[in-house]
Amino acid sequence: MAPSRNVIVATGLVVFASAGLAFPFYMASSKCQAKWLHKL
Repeated sequence: MAPSRNVIVATGLVVFASAGLAFPFYMASSKCQAKWLHKL
């Protein structure tokens, strides 16, 4: 593979991994916001 393609693949993997890690935290924060809105 060409070096430029390696960079693209590596970037895609990093983005995918960070999205996978951030998704549970995002879901938890949205649930907390929903509970907080119900208290109002």
